[in-house]
Amino acid sequence: MAFVSTDFQVWAKGVDALMRDGQDVAWVFSGKSRSTEQVLEKEFAKMKWNFKEIRLVYDAAAMQNMYWVRERGFANGSTNETLFVCWKGRVPRCFPATRLHVDVGSSTYYDTMNKVPVCRLPELTMVSAEVHSKSQTLFGAEPTEPDWK
Repeated sequence: MAFVSTDFQVWAKGVDALMRDGQDVAWVFSGKSRSTEQVLEKEFAKMKWNFKEIRLVYDAAAMQNMYWVRERGFANGSTNETLFVCWKGRVPRCFPATRLHVDVGSSTYYDTMNKVPVCRLPELTMVSAEVHSKSQTLFGAEPTEPDWK
């Protein structure tokens, strides 16, 4: 699915209203297209958000079992993407010195996170369809049927 700047702006405006300076963070995954990263950085500048880029390197063995079945071509499977950790004002003091769940024990100072687990889309849906449509309404989007149904 392609990145839609106007959808992101609506989402970011809602999140910006909720974020408290120096306390809250927003996690924004760039997707696997490098061009999206540049667009996101410009959007963050407009919102006056500070950010840190973390390169996520996915577990290639897990991706091969789940996603690369029947793929063709040369080097068309991407195993990494950029995660932007965004905040307003000063850097929040809530960050631990070492990672606790993924790439356990590595320093949070490093900008690369290795062996990030991969999960299927149905495993990511943690809300009911009703909550999904209500959240879309709150963020100014028209309610739609969720993709995971």
